[in-house]
Amino acid sequence: MVRFFYIYINYTTLINLLKILIRCGLFIFCKKIQIQNKQHLGQKGPLLIIANHPNSFLDAIIIGSYYKRRVHFLARGDAFTKKHHRFLLGLLNMIPVYRLREGKEFLHLNEYAFIASKNLLSQGEAVLIFIEGNCLNTNQLQPFKKGTARILQAAQELRVQPTIHIAGIAYNNFFGIGKRVNIK
Repeated sequence: MVRFFYIYINYTTLINLLKILIRCGLFIFCKKIQIQNKQHLGQKGPLLIIANHPNSFLDAIIIGSYYKRRVHFLARGDAFTKKHHRFLLGLLNMIPVYRLREGKEFLHLNEYAFIASKNLLSQGEAVLIFIEGNCLNTNQLQPFKKGTARILQAAQELRVQPTIHIAGIAYNNFFGIGKRVNIK
């Protein structure tokens, strides 16, 4: 008789293990990551994290890996055009949001992003949105987009009052390895 042994690891344990591996990998790109107000990283309940977006995909990886919970991210919609990309990004808790520059024909798909964000907040989850809506490799703030207000309005309609964390992230340089990152 052949016996099969299954190792059961719950989802939270798996996420925490992946976050540790990601933080270790970040040392390749970042010489130092300095985080102020670390006590907020263990926040429970519905949480909307609003951040600036100076350095593309690295911003989400850094912020998400230091929170002690699963974080869902709003990400640019053009990355979701292929089915296998959509599947993989979905596994990483990414939600597509489309911008005008990606084509007017996709803007109606944003309703999904706002409904998904509202539903996640109502379930006590954390959602990260980059309020500038784009990345320009600069530490200067760009004009804010309206997506954050739409998510908060939708949550209020469900009588969900999420905690709001405003995260400012800055880099000493945007290219190469050895960056110093400050998050407040």
